[in-house]
Amino acid sequence: MVLHEQQQHLINTASAADFVRNGRDYEIIPCTLKESAPSWLWRAGISVLLLIIPLAYIVLISIIFYLNGREQSSFGDNVLQILQIASTLWPISFAAVMGPFLKTLALHQAEKGSSLGSLEFLLTSQTTVAAFKNLFARRNIQTWTVGITLAWCISPLGGQAAVRSLSLRPASTSLEIPAAYYPGGNVSDLNLLFETNDGMGFPFMGASAYASRISDMRSAVVASFFGPAVVVSHSNGSSDKFSTAVEALRGTQQAARLGQRDLWRNVRVCLRQQNGGYIKSLSYPNIFFDVFNDTATITDHLSSPLYPMTEPSSKLDLIVAGYCYESPQYPVKLRKCQISTSYIDIQVACTRLSSFSELNCQAERVRHTRDLPIAGNLTALSSSYVMRGIIWEMPFTMASFHEAEPSNLETYLKDPPLLMRRYEGGFLHARPGCFENVSSEVFEARLATALNTFIMAMYSVNILAGLEGTSSENRNKMWYNSTVKWTEYTANVYVLDKAWFSIWLASTLVLFTCAVIGIIIRCIIRAPDFLDSVGGLTRDSPYMDYPQGGSGMSGSDWLQVVKKMKVRICDVQPDDNIGKIALTTDIHGSKLDWERMYS
Repeated sequence: MVLHEQQQHLINTASAADFVRNGRDYEIIPCTLKESAPSWLWRAGISVLLLIIPLAYIVLISIIFYLNGREQSSFGDNVLQILQIASTLWPISFAAVMGPFLKTLALHQAEKGSSLGSLEFLLTSQTTVAAFKNLFARRNIQTWTVGITLAWCISPLGGQAAVRSLSLRPASTSLEIPAAYYPGGNVSDLNLLFETNDGMGFPFMGASAYASRISDMRSAVVASFFGPAVVVSHSNGSSDKFSTAVEALRGTQQAARLGQRDLWRNVRVCLRQQNGGYIKSLSYPNIFFDVFNDTATITDHLSSPLYPMTEPSSKLDLIVAGYCYESPQYPVKLRKCQISTSYIDIQVACTRLSSFSELNCQAERVRHTRDLPIAGNLTALSSSYVMRGIIWEMPFTMASFHEAEPSNLETYLKDPPLLMRRYEGGFLHARPGCFENVSSEVFEARLATALNTFIMAMYSVNILAGLEGTSSENRNKMWYNSTVKWTEYTANVYVLDKAWFSIWLASTLVLFTCAVIGIIIRCIIRAPDFLDSVGGLTRDSPYMDYPQGGSGMSGSDWLQVVKKMKVRICDVQPDDNIGKIALTTDIHGSKLDWERMYS
């Protein structure tokens, strides 16, 4: 074999003792493994330096744990900035530790004895993608190979965990505080309006109460219809002046905010419309109201001044009528509307930006109350006192003293944006009692809003305006006590995300463990590391014209000796019938041929 190789001129034994590098002669002299091996500092020094990477992350993790629950500070903000950088550097840092660890592990396994497949997996699994490729493409599926592949998955996951481990959030303190609401949802609560001691603010319980209290009710109604939000109430899509009205209110957000509460900061609830129809083809001020005189209905609803204690079997029909000045006959248009009550539960949320800011409350969620009808027959008009009072007050409270001029109520029913502009565009002479141009759905919504406004106005003005105070003591029977959850926000604090923090901590411990094991293995390995370079792997190849000796040198040390030598992949058996492809120092060897057979 040796003679054959010498005939091929692949080994130059005469020059084996001498080799020139940068003008200096290297003489490879046999020596002990301990003498040829680099110092401990050189062998394990790089691995020790790599230990700094996980230690730095451990220090950062300790700082994050320290900041948890503490108020915002410049130091904490700087840490958040460092976390942004750490998340970017994490994949690089992980590869810087994991890659050399796997190569060190491969050298250790080679010294103990291992399969080429295992060494190949350890040496080439230097990235997450490469690890998955080696696992599946080369079908090297074992417990330890799966473990290494899963360890590489920590590379992208750890970076995300780092940046998400700590965040800045407002601190909050929640407590239950007493609250009260008025009135309750039972019929018996409404009948308390008629009691002398609890109904002092009710205008329809007698002539004396009416004379004393009707001015309060009318004032509340007028004030409600002259609030800025009324001009956009139920006019979106049904009035050509809606956009102008919204612009006058300084935009849609301001208009929406004004619609969330009334003038007295009571929370408004969106109107829940039922069927959208009314009868308007049936054939006296401009407009008046009455109830349909049906014996059964009157008996169900209006047989007593008090509200009935049981649900009526039929719905109360409200008649809306008005003169239409469109012909000399002045015909009267009648509309019949069924009245129903919706029972709902409301979630009200209140916010206040600071101790001196206004408390802003609004309805966030509304749902149907269980076990109660969606469109109940019992209504606020199911009392003869209330019915007579309401249907009388509605057409006259805001009526014009001039004949055939629309009242504020009629203006609202026809076109809400014109409520503040009744003298523009000839609207005063636009048939005030006619609403043919208003769709049934829109008319229903506007009329329901107006009716609810009059019903609310009959309550005590102190209650309506929120002047009863904040104490829940010595209230009348119509008040109900409850509790609400109040949350106060203080200075921002740093909050630790336990899930992401645990992932990052586990990733860092894996990184630290790999670094420590790499140092230990480096200290116990005796074999020279010739797996880390091409020169080391080709040192004993019969097709490489290398100096003899140097088997105790590491791959990097051997590379310093032979790095000037040129190599080439070519046919090392050009004269045989079957060629052989190898890496050789014979750069003048035969080129590879597509048609030639190779062994």
